[in-house]
Amino acid sequence: MERIKELEKQRVDLRRLLAENKEQIKQEYARLAAEMFGVKPGSIVKDKGRIFRVTCTETPFAPERGKPWLTGSPQNKDGNFSMCKQTIYHWELVE
Repeated sequence: MERIKELEKQRVDLRRLLAENKEQIKQEYARLAAEMFGVKPGSIVKDKGRIFRVTCTETPFAPERGKPWLTGSPQNKDGNFSMCKQTIYHWELVE
């Protein structure tokens, strides 16, 4: 029974470490996108004539293949940004 408890504790610790590792990878991709392309959460981009506010950089991305995909909120007709999220593929940095 002690062995089972020990293995369960190890599994919980490994899940925590994996979650931390995934977050670190996501942060590193975001840093790389900001460094290489100038885009970060809050940036304004244009895709096919529509304006978006970036909420995050999709991970992983391969810099040698071009720009990363982004997730962002489209601009409404009143100038505010929607709460819905869309993937942005072919974007240009506006701000």
